[in-house]
Amino acid sequence: MNLELINLIKKILKENLSGVLIGEKSGIRRELFVENEVVVFSKSTAEQEHLGNILYSLNIIDDEQYKSLHYYIEKARLSGEKLGKKLVQEGIINASQLFTALKYQLKKVSLAMIYEEDLKYSFLKRKVKIPPDSRLNIPLVEVLLEAVEYGDINNKVKSIFDGQIRKLEGKNRFEFLLSVKERKLLDFLKESKELEEITNKFGNNIFRLLFKLYTFDFISVIGEKGEKREEKDEDISKVELSEEFLEEMENIYLLAENKEYSKILPKDPKERKKKFLELVKKFHPDRLPTGTPPEIKEKAEIVFDAINKANDIIPEPEEEEEKKVDQEKLVRQTIMRAKILFKQQAYQQAISLLESVIRYANTKNYEAYFVLALGQSKIDQYKKAAEENFLKAISLNQWSSDPYYYLAKLYEEEGLKSRAVSVLEKAIHKFPNDEKINNLYKKLTSSAKGLFSFFKK
Repeated sequence: MNLELINLIKKILKENLSGVLIGEKSGIRRELFVENEVVVFSKSTAEQEHLGNILYSLNIIDDEQYKSLHYYIEKARLSGEKLGKKLVQEGIINASQLFTALKYQLKKVSLAMIYEEDLKYSFLKRKVKIPPDSRLNIPLVEVLLEAVEYGDINNKVKSIFDGQIRKLEGKNRFEFLLSVKERKLLDFLKESKELEEITNKFGNNIFRLLFKLYTFDFISVIGEKGEKREEKDEDISKVELSEEFLEEMENIYLLAENKEYSKILPKDPKERKKKFLELVKKFHPDRLPTGTPPEIKEKAEIVFDAINKANDIIPEPEEEEEKKVDQEKLVRQTIMRAKILFKQQAYQQAISLLESVIRYANTKNYEAYFVLALGQSKIDQYKKAAEENFLKAISLNQWSSDPYYYLAKLYEEEGLKSRAVSVLEKAIHKFPNDEKINNLYKKLTSSAKGLFSFFKK
């Protein structure tokens, strides 16, 4: 990986820059649009990385549609819109297919930027203007991780890991103490091992976490090497399993179980760092006394991992919280607009509207998914997506029978009566007095019984 690119990425992350990361060579120009440490869009002049070729290679568009792309490219140019948005508007692809293609395009562009030789790199600081329906919002570190995993990384990882405890610098980094499992991984990496064997032995998540910490040398050493470090580890004093200790551990454990990591540490930076160091020291698994019951040891490991995950989360400033409120308001307004379009039978417009706002606001609003599924259920090519969104609506709201009913209706229309009956049985268990659920269930089961009686005769 080019040192010039490494230094540019360090600068982007350390200074939290927004703009365009550019890689150029022989008239080919590739761009990654970065905003607040996430990649929101990618662009390339390389023919194989054009959006049209990506859509074709993924079988999202067929031969005829591919041949007519120049027509939509010209229409997009004249209207000042992006090609992807124009294709969605014209009904050639849907918003979900566009998002899939844009992600795949990003992968190809980032791979080329990292692995092609003799590229000239630069970074233009500027405000990034990408419309919500085209934004990807993928962390820059994750883009790099995926790209680097395609290359030969064992020697890089081994040379960075060897005998060092490290700490990440900058806003989007976190301090890290090595657990017994992680120390074993460092020893394991000293030998020549394949990536697949490493991930099989230690699990993909822990490897990616360590890899995220150490790759690209975005970190500085805070520990000591060799024997001094080991002596320091052995000096860790044991904690007392007091009632207060167990109660605090249980509270953090419950937050970890619910994946509410953001509630573990305070938002204020100084208080946050102080609390993090206090909790890491307090709940380090190596500090548990000899003879600690296995269930407490297991909880301590989960709690220790949760504390590190909590520290990896950037607390949202007040303006971000206000932005969330604005986004929720936008979601509600969009749902109302989509309902009007649905009543007007403008299903495609309702679908595009809701898909865009769901992706932009990353909402968990039950009604957004439910209304989206209703619209999708009216168009043959979207019926599989409708099923998924009805299920999503069910998972987000346990108090309404509507998604169960319409999912069952969808199955009935598709000739999948057994699936419809199964969904209705679950609904009856939750809503035993729901009239429409019971009526549809009777209709489907009585017709099945009638058919059985006919064959019995």
